[in-house]
Amino acid sequence: HVERQIVRSLDLAVEVQAETERRDRARLAAAGRSLAAEPALLAAALTDDVPTVASMLDDLLGRAAVDLIAVYIESGQAGVGRRPHYASPQVLTSEPLLRLVRGLDPVAGEAAANARVFNEVLRLVAVPVRGPAGGRIGVVVVGEALEERAARTLAAVTRAEVAIFAGNVVLGSTLPPAELPLETLAAGAEPGHVRFAVGGERYRGRVLPLVEDASAHLLLALSEDAQWAPYRELALRGAAAAFVILLFAAGIGLWVSRASLTRPLRELAAAVRAIGAGDLDVQVEARRADELGELARAFNRMLASLASSRAELEESRQRFHDFAAASSDWLWETDRNGVFTYVSPSVSESLGYAAADLVGRTLEQVFRGDDVGEVMAVLRPGRTAPQPFKDLEVWLTSADGHRRCLRMNGVPVRRGEAFVGYRGTARDITKAKQDESRLMSLANQDPLTGLANRKRFQADLAHELRRAERTGRSGALMLLDIDHFKLINDTAGHAAGDEVIVQVAGVLRRLSRGEDIVARLSGDEFALAFSGMGAEQAMDKAHEILERIAALKPMFGGRMMSISASVGVVLFPEHGSEPVELLAKADTALYAAKDAGRNRAHLYSEADHARELMDSQLTWKERVQRALEEDLFELVYQPIAPAAGGP
Repeated sequence: HVERQIVRSLDLAVEVQAETERRDRARLAAAGRSLAAEPALLAAALTDDVPTVASMLDDLLGRAAVDLIAVYIESGQAGVGRRPHYASPQVLTSEPLLRLVRGLDPVAGEAAANARVFNEVLRLVAVPVRGPAGGRIGVVVVGEALEERAARTLAAVTRAEVAIFAGNVVLGSTLPPAELPLETLAAGAEPGHVRFAVGGERYRGRVLPLVEDASAHLLLALSEDAQWAPYRELALRGAAAAFVILLFAAGIGLWVSRASLTRPLRELAAAVRAIGAGDLDVQVEARRADELGELARAFNRMLASLASSRAELEESRQRFHDFAAASSDWLWETDRNGVFTYVSPSVSESLGYAAADLVGRTLEQVFRGDDVGEVMAVLRPGRTAPQPFKDLEVWLTSADGHRRCLRMNGVPVRRGEAFVGYRGTARDITKAKQDESRLMSLANQDPLTGLANRKRFQADLAHELRRAERTGRSGALMLLDIDHFKLINDTAGHAAGDEVIVQVAGVLRRLSRGEDIVARLSGDEFALAFSGMGAEQAMDKAHEILERIAALKPMFGGRMMSISASVGVVLFPEHGSEPVELLAKADTALYAAKDAGRNRAHLYSEADHARELMDSQLTWKERVQRALEEDLFELVYQPIAPAAGGP
């Protein structure tokens, strides 16, 4: 029975491992698709410039729960990882990663595999990066290392001991790595079971290949001694009960003949030996109507009760374990001092710690650098009456150094009238918090270029103007408009227009400093605000921008396009100290540049405003004169009132 149970448990562990592998690959694929859709990454990939792509990856790695991000574009590849060597050319150009990128499915659009890179095993997923026109402009590869954390997480899910090894190197194990017989395990990697011993304890396991060339393996093992332990304990209890019964039977023997006692006592002894071997289905024949018959029937009832209790205990334990393992929340329980007395295995998925790392310790002791004062004040109510709490949020640092936000719910536990602690649930809401932050970012960001939008620019410009007024510094505001942009859209299509906008945005971003403000206001109109810049510097910067834009020469549809732009420049606080006023004057200067022939920069002067006002008055005079001559006025409303007095 126990042998069959071990085999079934190992087969179930293999199925759970396969399902966990599919789930983890789906999670990595979702992370890859999210990264491939990042506006900033799309803009960088369109430049086909490896340093530009590499500059975006550090920020993306901080938001993605992965160990490796690599981007492959036409001109090369760039990467970033939790470990420095993940971004090295040796890793990025290794055969497993290049084979995954080359093997990207043109229909499904994604590829996944486990790969051994040097002495590490990585779970990898490749996702295409598509440009505004729908074509593939690159590939994003995301990966996570299969090491100690992965072994502990898998052990919690499969309820088995786990070891990940490549050759003679143990990458992660819940068993002592130094005692693992790696050569024996590698030789048993064929379908079937292997038996081995660690620390004097016997194990049976399954060895599965992790990578295509079988150079790395996964071990799932169960302790045979641990599987036998409950039955041995039960046998000892049964033996003790049988001993008591035998003593009782010996007393009865004083009143009955020796011959009549021999057979029933042998049956009882045989039953005790069967119980000692773990068999609770044994029955003692109870056909007698005397005291021995009653004793046999009582013995049978005791065995039935023990078997029923064992089945109920196993069912209850299995039910609780299934609930705890399947829930996305993790369960916890503390004593009256806030010390964890129980933590479900799901904690490893959100915080990277094993349940054993938390049991016997408080949040303060595990997360020393985090602010957990509010939570501990609730878990240790002191003289105040303990109350249930709900939706209490706390930020903690996970085992891999990432910040995670937990939402905790709990109820006080009492024994009689005494408060003994809390029990409750904790949910990882980090992604929801990140999504909330991302929505705020999208509300202030242009989705095509990744630059600030008009709303964000006006707010940042107002802040910069207040700072300039406070510190006495000057600055320059520029409005830039692409010349004949409508013609580009009409002749080459909107996809070509989008590509021109993205490339121009890249020029502006590269020519600006960290403290400068760059935004796309609408269509082909951009705005830049430079602090600490006078008129001469501003015009030099404007001419540099125009030269770099003219040198772009973007290709679309096999044709090279020539583009240029016009720039209007105003100075602050010389030309104004309010955002609306400065934008209006910059717009006037921009149109002065266009009127002067385009592809040039113009510094605002009061004469520009006067000329604009005069042009407007002349235009309206001509329109009114024409309307009078051609009888274009229409009477819409004419009030009628008495000439003098009257109602």
